[in-house]
Amino acid sequence: EYEKSLAYHLESLRYDSLTTDRRNLVLTLNNISSTYASLKNYDKALEMSLDALKVAQELKYTQMYPDVYYNLFHIYFYRNDYKNAFDYAREYISIKDSLSTEESKEIIMEMQAKYDSELKEGEILTLNSKNELQQHKITQQRNFTYFLIVLAFLMLLIIFLAIRASKQKTKANQLISNQNA
Repeated sequence: EYEKSLAYHLESLRYDSLTTDRRNLVLTLNNISSTYASLKNYDKALEMSLDALKVAQELKYTQMYPDVYYNLFHIYFYRNDYKNAFDYAREYISIKDSLSTEESKEIIMEMQAKYDSELKEGEILTLNSKNELQQHKITQQRNFTYFLIVLAFLMLLIIFLAIRASKQKTKANQLISNQNA
């Protein structure tokens, strides 16, 4: 089973060496190292892990450091090189803690940004609602003003027509009284 896995990883290594994305190369080298370690070929496992670490450091691909350090710890441990095993175990724990702290900071910053964004969105919605309400009130006031102007005009028209009708009636009555006299 491990031999088959190793064959696939070596084929992947061949493809990774042809691409420009060297991050996959780090992952593949580390996987090959794990497979060699499972096959108890610790010399090849060590070689692959050290290559993976070298490429990861060149790329400053810190997310892979814990996995590579973990492999190196196990390889040195199984080779009975306890000093190096201890050193890489310490590196593994140290980098794992710092990455966890960085991830926590990123999560907190992301949550703070989301909170600020939602708060601003809420403020914008509140301001938009107030603005819409104010526009509605202004429209109502304008409509009421137009209504009063039309009403006043109609009242003036009615008064004018009533006065005119009254004058015409008075003239008609005077004509009738002048014709009767």
